[in-house]
Amino acid sequence: MIDSIAPVFSPASGDMKEISSPIAIQMTKQVHGKEQRMVIAGDADF
Repeated sequence: MIDSIAPVFSPASGDMKEISSPIAIQMTKQVHGKEQRMVIAGDADF
């Protein structure tokens, strides 16, 4: 379904323009005596 109404920008509601939010998380766990590592990174300025 496609919405035909454009979103409303409202600074009073906390909307911000041109602000990026880089996100990163690192996880580790032990499996059969070995350490597994995972890093997930993203950028939410789309």
